[in-house]
Amino acid sequence: MKQSILLIISLFSILSSLHIRADTGTKFVEECETLIEQKQFICFKKYAEKGIAEAQYKLSVMYFNGQGIGSDYNQAFYWTKMAAEQGFPRAQFNLFTMYFSGNG
Repeated sequence: MKQSILLIISLFSILSSLHIRADTGTKFVEECETLIEQKQFICFKKYAEKGIAEAQYKLSVMYFNGQGIGSDYNQAFYWTKMAAEQGFPRAQFNLFTMYFSGNG
């Protein structure tokens, strides 16, 4: 129990120390959201590779849920971490959850 609490506190401190500086790239993400699922995946991947934090986050969710491609937890973790390191809050939360559940 103490280890779990220490892990939660440690992860929260790490995540809260990251600067919120994410380039959300909202206009690009809106473009992707109008597409069908498989094309969304391709679109989000294109912008994720360009460093757009919101696209990285959405791509990670697609990998995690197997949307537009088969589930790939390693890729989900990779893209979640990339977005979290840029300060994208939802990615930071998901990264914390992945570590806490032992999937990180």
